[in-house]
Amino acid sequence: QFALLIVITSFCETSITIFTFYWAPWLSSLVMDAPEWLPYEIIFSCFIVASMLGNYAFQLFHESMFGSIENAFQALLICSSISYFLGAIFQTSFMVFCISLLVQFCMGGYWPSVGYMRGKIVMSEFRNMALIFPRVITFVLTSIILTLFKHSPLLVLSSCAVLNGAAAYIQNVYVSTTPGNVA
Repeated sequence: QFALLIVITSFCETSITIFTFYWAPWLSSLVMDAPEWLPYEIIFSCFIVASMLGNYAFQLFHESMFGSIENAFQALLICSSISYFLGAIFQTSFMVFCISLLVQFCMGGYWPSVGYMRGKIVMSEFRNMALIFPRVITFVLTSIILTLFKHSPLLVLSSCAVLNGAAAYIQNVYVSTTPGNVA
């Protein structure tokens, strides 16, 4: 269970880190031809609000809509994977902005759900290790993906979609193999 949690958090946090570094160049590449000025401060503020709303909505509705935190976490991972994939496909600035808000909303729900999973799986003596290992893996994966694919939003966002899809699959395996959990 500990190893699965490390892989899940590494994959998700890699996609979060990539998106955090890549959103401004991605949006700029879409409006390069238009003489529009992008209000980066307002866009970033909208992202923060979407993330906060995702966190708040997760805490309010995870039990009533999904039955358990594990099921809500599964839905968030699938939704974020789909959002990254749609972001890779769409090339209009308005659609990309809306999809980016959805990605941020899912990121907001990620943090309380993974915190619950860490609290459930990891003993208190190993909490630091449960935070350090994913950071190292995240650094390596982020470096590789951004080095190889930095000039192609399609490949960068597709990589994020694959990472979150893999995390959703691994989380589904975890839930289905853990005694007492119903997938």
